[in-house]
Amino acid sequence: MNGSRQKDPIPFRFEPDDLIEVIGAVHDYADGSTTSAFNSARDFEKVKLREEKNKINGVSDDYYNQIIVSNSFPHFARIDHFLKNPRNTQVAALYHDSADELKQKILAARSEFTTFDNVFAFLIEEIQKKRTALKGKRRMISVMLHYMYANCDIGSKKLPTTVLTDNAHA
Repeated sequence: MNGSRQKDPIPFRFEPDDLIEVIGAVHDYADGSTTSAFNSARDFEKVKLREEKNKINGVSDDYYNQIIVSNSFPHFARIDHFLKNPRNTQVAALYHDSADELKQKILAARSEFTTFDNVFAFLIEEIQKKRTALKGKRRMISVMLHYMYANCDIGSKKLPTTVLTDNAHA
């Protein structure tokens, strides 16, 4: 095949090292505590907001309820506490760098995935297959990605606008 390029089977590439460091730090901090994330009005409000966001992004009800709510939400309060603790500013900076990179790359390649469930599956697989550093901590990969989504760090918050008004000149 002279001069022709095959399409890369990977929708996008990203650097997971910073995220892996965050996952490891959060895992060590969380250390299996069973505190529920559903302990405040703020958490219940988040659940209501997700319904609209899930529709916009294409997260299925089954994935959201069986995976995100059942498996990941119980960890969100601890992650939130960890990232907001002033002692963890360096890890929080790594988190925000990783979330920013993923948000941009997911947005650019979103059409490659039929649902956002598939985006999660792709990210989890890409991180897991390369990283022995997360041995025994792999379930935290999905928890961290779900936290990013629930926290609106990845995924769209509203439908994209395609028409610019005359006021958008400046």
